Amino acid sequence: MNRYLLVGYLTRDLIPEGGFRFGGAVLYAGLTVRRLGFTTHILTSAAESREELEHLFPELFWHLCPARQTTVFENREGPSGRMQRVWARAGRIDPRAVPDLPLEIEILHLAPVLDEVPPHGDFLQGLK
Repeated sequence: MNRYLLVGYLTRDLIPEGGFRFGGAVLYAGLTVRRLGFTTHILTSAAESREELEHLFPELFWHLCPARQTTVFENREGPSGRMQRVWARAGRIDPRAVPDLPLEIEILHLAPVLDEVPPHGDFLQGLK
């Protein structure tokens, strides 16, 4: 099975009714490529534990850069369109901080939502 690695923030998206749902390009794309048959790994920076994420999304392999907080977005619709606010931000993603990151991957998908991934050349150097 092909290995697919996504890199970017897992987010907590606040919902108007209260509470949040998990989001971020890495989650949505990760679930999609897993359903297409790929072994799917996600490298993110978040406050959640690997165990918690594996319980919520058991079809994905999680690799975490530890963070004190998870990135939180609030999206609101107004008369002039959608407005987005950032309430919290996790740390930048550094592949050197994750010793269990699989290096034999076929597809690398950089999916930042808030400038959390270093420029692609710097990121690739960190994978060596």
